[in-house]
Amino acid sequence: MTEAELQKAVKHWLDAKRIFYWRMALGGIVMDGGRFYTRNTLSGFPDLMGIFSSKDRKGQAWCIELKTPRGRLSDAQKNLITRLTGNGVAVSVCRSLDDVRDFFRSEEH
Repeated sequence: MTEAELQKAVKHWLDAKRIFYWRMALGGIVMDGGRFYTRNTLSGFPDLMGIFSSKDRKGQAWCIELKTPRGRLSDAQKNLITRLTGNGVAVSVCRSLDDVRDFFRSEEH
């Protein structure tokens, strides 16, 4: 399964569970002359984020970085995950839909 296919499956599951989430429109465009222009200055931002709605965690932010089984985190992703968790954000690197389900199961209790 590609990362794009995994993301589609995860978003479908989140929608079915009525879990509030969004995806940042990151990336950039190639300008004339081949120069790459990024639209976001915060490199390494996780793929999906949202807000917990459970009684115990209501209002707390969560982020999920999706990777294929062989995918690796970039240094920018590692650094941002450290910053996010240091500020109380629940973050998980998920390599399958089961990982996402496990993340929500462990975070909701």
